[in-house]
Amino acid sequence: MDERKNMASTKKRTGIALAAAGVALVIFGVVWVTIIFPDLTKVPDDLDKTVQYDGVVTMIDSQTYQPLSYDVIVTRRCEAVRCRGDVIYIREDITFVDRETGQEIVSLGDSDLLAVHRVSRANVPHQGDESREGLWQFPLNVKAGQNSQIRGLIREPEAMQIHFYTNLPGG
Repeated sequence: MDERKNMASTKKRTGIALAAAGVALVIFGVVWVTIIFPDLTKVPDDLDKTVQYDGVVTMIDSQTYQPLSYDVIVTRRCEAVRCRGDVIYIREDITFVDRETGQEIVSLGDSDLLAVHRVSRANVPHQGDESREGLWQFPLNVKAGQNSQIRGLIREPEAMQIHFYTNLPGG
């Protein structure tokens, strides 16, 4: 009989200990999600990051319909220019340089002022230089030589451009 009481008492203590550990984990989880994690994932207010890619850009001339291909180096720089509360304003400059001539291909470049929520990374409507939807993400953890195809289709009066490029070593 004493053995049964000891087993029941041990099971009861084990149950209480497991319940207490569960409550502690739930509390830690709530603190992590609401206080610690958002600060770790916020876009930093001193953001200044540059990534380089290389690859081929093929432009189809809308008048002759002939393809023109360029071996290019693409530089994408994102720099925080202002921060107001949870909204960060990021200047994003993208340049294309013809690898053969060393000349910038100005018609392919882009420069934007983005307004991004620092935690969710959602574009903030009606702020920045255009009203955008969706999420902003700087390409993180791209390794040299990794094939990270980025495809874009831009329609302009003079040309249609299709971009394929990969990360440069050391970029």
